[in-house]
Amino acid sequence: MAFDTEFLTVLEVAARLKKSKQTIYRWMDAGYNGVILKSARLAGSRVIRPDDLDAFLASVYQEDYVAESNRQINNDRYDAAMKYLMSFRSKKKQAEK
Repeated sequence: MAFDTEFLTVLEVAARLKKSKQTIYRWMDAGYNGVILKSARLAGSRVIRPDDLDAFLASVYQEDYVAESNRQINNDRYDAAMKYLMSFRSKKKQAEK
């Protein structure tokens, strides 16, 4: 039986992502924002399939994108509320004159 699957070592993944080996091990063991980097043991070493790395990164970036979108929505709401408040104060000052 031949393996036609390519595997990446922890060191290769760390180099690609410019992260430490410890970070990659942490992502495999505990995950990042609830997303676990899937890995396997091969000849005593932990290895990652490129497809699993791609899926992990897609999930992480999707969560980061959603979080950033929510921050932007909240910022837009805050800006709109502040504009309304400032216009209300401006009208109130004009009425007092």
